[in-house]
Amino acid sequence: MSLTLEDIAQLAGVSRATVSRVVNNYPFVRPEVRERVQRIVREHNYSPFPAAKVAPQHTRNIGLFFSAVARAFLGDEFATALTRGIARECETRGYFASAIIADGAEDARALYRRVLASHACDGFIGVVCSAFDPLLPQLIQNAAPAVLIGQHPRFTELSSVPLKEFEAARDVVAQLLKRGRVGFVSGPLSLIPAQNGLAGYKAAQKAANVAYDAGLVMETPLGGEAIRRIQNWQVEGVVAATPNLAEVAKRAFRESHLAKMPEVVALDLPPMAEICHEAVEKLMGFVYEHV
Repeated sequence: MSLTLEDIAQLAGVSRATVSRVVNNYPFVRPEVRERVQRIVREHNYSPFPAAKVAPQHTRNIGLFFSAVARAFLGDEFATALTRGIARECETRGYFASAIIADGAEDARALYRRVLASHACDGFIGVVCSAFDPLLPQLIQNAAPAVLIGQHPRFTELSSVPLKEFEAARDVVAQLLKRGRVGFVSGPLSLIPAQNGLAGYKAAQKAANVAYDAGLVMETPLGGEAIRRIQNWQVEGVVAATPNLAEVAKRAFRESHLAKMPEVVALDLPPMAEICHEAVEKLMGFVYEHV
């Protein structure tokens, strides 16, 4: 009876993905593990089925999906750093990274369908912001290897790298509450990162027995009236969802010529290098399983 990848994996005491890496001569397998798998392959005269080998159409390309909403909320600096970090992580594994940016919802649906149908990428990394991003159901339907940057409450079956907005907001608000009242400047509360940040803000207040005041929460867009309301806040600290929003809040307070400036802090998200490494590492595991 012919052995399968699963049989070789069981005999070698490793995962199917590791056997696939060895069979297809991928890097990043420890020498002793590679030798053990190769020995078992030789002993059993194992010859992988064509489907188990890297197919000719294997692209060695990873798609990075960015919606216009995600780019606008997270900011160009975050988007650029993420794209560069993902590209570097892919390059160390012999892969390329391609940024795929959609402008609007209708454009995104058509673009996602076209990219997924083309099989131009071996896997995808998607940046999650909108609760109704059309990419996510299409990824599930297509069964493409995929990892999300940020968790989605409705599509929990998709692997993700959490940005930990809830924890970041909770922790910094808890520190600032020791000085007095704290305001929160957020992106549109229809977006998942903004909802997570606001939940952390509320959790810190509840833990400190501070009543939630909706008047101390401001979401974008920050027009003239919103800026004036921020300037009238009687607070000792302000937490902003992004560095860009933190700069907006600082400028508003400077222009109001306050005798004492509130401390303005942006959420402290995980280091970009850590986000990129975890995302690509997870995705490569799925890609190897997929071949």
